[in-house]
Amino acid sequence: MCEGRLGEAPGRAPDLELLVEAVVRPLRLVAGPQQIRVGVDVVRVADVARSISTLGARYLERVFTADELAECGLPGGWAVERLAARYAAKEALIKVLEPTGAQPEWRDIAVRRRSSGACELVLSGEALRQAELAGVARLSLSMTHEGEYAAAVVVGWDTIAVVAVPDSPMLHDAPMIPVLDVRSYEERDNDGRANPRGAGTARPNAG
Repeated sequence: MCEGRLGEAPGRAPDLELLVEAVVRPLRLVAGPQQIRVGVDVVRVADVARSISTLGARYLERVFTADELAECGLPGGWAVERLAARYAAKEALIKVLEPTGAQPEWRDIAVRRRSSGACELVLSGEALRQAELAGVARLSLSMTHEGEYAAAVVVGWDTIAVVAVPDSPMLHDAPMIPVLDVRSYEERDNDGRANPRGAGTARPNAG
């Protein structure tokens, strides 16, 4: 038995009208499948405090950026719970990237507080390269700390796939995805300002 194809039953000549319709029918852009990656990490605040006490500036300058240290500094000391939350965010981001080779440097993953109070991730160096290779196009971050623990959740979205399919009444309720709305590392922020390369958005949190 021969295999049936478009407009053709087994043993029957192709239906010319159906073939023409398939060629000239308008195409519709719809959203294809999009992968979501999630990374979670919990850190004991006492472990970060112990590292600071034992290693001092060597630990702080290896793990945290200058801006992160400025945001977490206190007169005569550190807001250790905030540093622990940022360490958890870096670990959670690595779980999102799932690196198979070299691990990104800690300082390639930076947590930055926006004027709204929300925190966002800014990637550079090896972390940015691995995110691009993995196809991660957008990141969101949420951090918290309570008592002995600090925690962070990072969500990464792959690039939205835009698929052209023949138009059909069944698709009229499907979301239309303009090509220009496909988000990338060069996306613009919600308030219209250009986002730094690799930045993701997040809701306000206790970081």
